[in-house]
Amino acid sequence: MRTNIEIDVDLMKEVQLECNINSKKQAIDLALRTLLRLNRQESIGQHIGNVGSDNGPIDLTLLETVMRECNLKSTTSAIELGLRSILRIIRQNSVRQLSGARGHDGDIVWSPASEMLFDRLRYPIDERVAVNYDRRRLDDYLPNVDFMLPPELAHELLQASTAAVGHPDSTKEVSDLLMMDFIWGGVRLRGNGFSRCGARNVLSSDERRYDSDTIDLLGHWAAYMHLIWGIRGQELTCERIREIREQHVSGIFAPEKIGRYRQHATNIPHTRYSPPSNERMLVEMMDILIQKACSIINPIEAAFFLWLHLAYLHPFDTANHRTSRTAMNIPLLKACLVPITFVNVDRTDYQKAMFGFFEFGDISIAADLFVWTYMQSARRYAGFCIEGAWSQEYLRR
Repeated sequence: MRTNIEIDVDLMKEVQLECNINSKKQAIDLALRTLLRLNRQESIGQHIGNVGSDNGPIDLTLLETVMRECNLKSTTSAIELGLRSILRIIRQNSVRQLSGARGHDGDIVWSPASEMLFDRLRYPIDERVAVNYDRRRLDDYLPNVDFMLPPELAHELLQASTAAVGHPDSTKEVSDLLMMDFIWGGVRLRGNGFSRCGARNVLSSDERRYDSDTIDLLGHWAAYMHLIWGIRGQELTCERIREIREQHVSGIFAPEKIGRYRQHATNIPHTRYSPPSNERMLVEMMDILIQKACSIINPIEAAFFLWLHLAYLHPFDTANHRTSRTAMNIPLLKACLVPITFVNVDRTDYQKAMFGFFEFGDISIAADLFVWTYMQSARRYAGFCIEGAWSQEYLRR
């Protein structure tokens, strides 16, 4: 293995500056150790401060281990991926992890696979290959035989959620927090201008302006009420998905158009992916999607499956992402688990998670984001119980 490796000079300088490292060899050592620990899902701070001497050659044993475990083919790509991982951690306000301190709720540490997918999505849109809907992703998926999330990870999330569930008489504050996270977090992902306080004021007032931001906010409110109240005695069906979408867009479209699947081609901004435009195919694929989602035993896997595949199929004229985020909670609530919100998720990260799956069939970013935000949800809504949510004042308005 050659040791005179050519590394992006600007990238190297940036890491040295951010980490206060004078030696390129030390920066490379830190990059490789960071990448290895990310791949092994170990604490980044554990021994990370020991970056080795600034003298001598690159640790070839470490380099070979990283390339083997991360399935990387070139030494340059391994080192540069590690350097970019360091910068991403720093820019997510996680520099404390590099020094060995414990992370906080704001941290998402992306896996090497996610970092590589971010790199693929970094290319200008006109340099990426145009792709259409690939029905094999859905057709070939066998519930409880194939898994989108690693089964052991889904089981870990299931245990965390089960432990967080509370009793009906102890969930008033938790239910109120969930409702505001669901509504405001949802509109924030769409670029809505309301602050959290402003959103709460709108929901608690009888006097409202009906501009686009307010209509969007009220649509999320209606979808939340439909989700919480409708979970009792209702199964996951295509009709249920259409009803959720109807709540999100009520007041925007004519009533006769609200419940229909899309009948024409559509363009999704910032991606080369084009969803199907044939209504007959949309009906067929929706039936298959819902049938398979209902067959999945683990509700965590079912939620992740619904979230990605419903957005990927894109069956409606609009509100597809809103509908998928709402619908993914159905298997969780039916199993009496803590629901999921995306209240602290960065909008760009969310888009990249979707586009990675849309364009490449790669769930790496989506999986990292889902695991992080669901663990956040389990902590934020500890004590949640669906019966407690039914008694909330806002739901009775």
